Amino acid sequence: MYGNYFDEVVEFSSENTRDLDTLDTGVQEALFKKLSAGSDFKLLITHVIGVDSAGHTYNSQNENIGRKLLDTESMIKEVIDMMDEKTTLIVFGDHGMT
Repeated sequence: MYGNYFDEVVEFSSENTRDLDTLDTGVQEALFKKLSAGSDFKLLITHVIGVDSAGHTYNSQNENIGRKLLDTESMIKEVIDMMDEKTTLIVFGDHGMT
């Protein structure tokens, strides 16, 4: 959608809100490939959607919410471990409970 504003874009289809893992797995693979390559970038945006999809598809008590929160937390911790002291990480969420 906004690909013409960025030097590089990796896109994944996110229309199946019941598939909580395929998109996140693809995003994580692309993210860690980029980070591991020692790429030089000023801004890197990653959209992890599994928690949001779980919230829209199920309810707040569903085990998928906790599972996707733990998956996302694990990914964020791995990113933090790869960061240097000059890098800023901003994490935010939007919404997602039915």
